[in-house]
Amino acid sequence: MTVSASSDYEKFGVAGTISGAAAASQDSLAVAAAPGFDLTFVESRDGRRKPLVEAYIGDEALVSATGDVIVESDSEETVTSIAAGITGGAAGLAIAVEVNAAALQVWGGASSYIGDNATVA
Repeated sequence: MTVSASSDYEKFGVAGTISGAAAASQDSLAVAAAPGFDLTFVESRDGRRKPLVEAYIGDEALVSATGDVIVESDSEETVTSIAAGITGGAAGLAIAVEVNAAALQVWGGASSYIGDNATVA
């Protein structure tokens, strides 16, 4: 008998910015800012910090099998995040500020277990 669970999660994210600053005259100042963010948060459906994939035989279960009993789980998380930008300035004093950030939190993984007081025979 086999109890099995698996998951394959993939995420691709892109954040980009373009900013430019041009001063009106040689004596003026121009400032441009362009923030870009790629945020990813992955948790279980109920928000608890636990594996996203679980294969188990529950507490106090009675399992009878003629051969081996296998409880297995597998989880693969692939995340690609790209943040890029272009800045420029011209004439006088021009300042262009660019901020790109990628934040990632994946609470995944897999868990396999036989519950408390379960009987597997």
